[in-house]
Amino acid sequence: MTKDKWLTKEDVLSILRKIDRELEGLPRSIKLYCVGGTYLSLSDVKGASKDLDFILSRRDFRAISGIASEIEIKDRVRLDLFPDGEMKGYQLIGYEAHAQKVPLSFDHIEVYQPDLVDFVLTKAIAGRAEDYEDIARLVKDKRQVPRTKLSARFKELKFSPDEEAEIKRKFHAFIKDFYRSK
Repeated sequence: MTKDKWLTKEDVLSILRKIDRELEGLPRSIKLYCVGGTYLSLSDVKGASKDLDFILSRRDFRAISGIASEIEIKDRVRLDLFPDGEMKGYQLIGYEAHAQKVPLSFDHIEVYQPDLVDFVLTKAIAGRAEDYEDIARLVKDKRQVPRTKLSARFKELKFSPDEEAEIKRKFHAFIKDFYRSK
């Protein structure tokens, strides 16, 4: 695998198996919450992802950050880990409560997917054209993501002071476009 190669579902599963093997001897399971293209690849919604994105607790981050770095170097992939939901410019609070376990079998890791509202929220905040395309792949009817729920989740975010205005601008632009009457 190379950093310019898109990762298929099988590539993602292969990397998860490597992480699982490296955690041999750890007396607990690591919980990985898929976001972005990783979620779409594992859900068979998108054929491939350009990188691997996981939210995890800070404790779990400490347990696998070295393993992740080695895999990035050895397999030439990008593996983004977001401890305690700390994304670029904000922190996604309560992601665990809104997630569902993915039926995958590993010895030392558990894989979760965000609920649809959290998925759309993170993609809307990123605000790139490909993120909007990813939302369209998954959301066939905007009623699946009630505006009130999306706005309520947005209000629960913790912002970095220097990024707050830009994140709010992107989110409000998304809301205006996504929920406009057609």
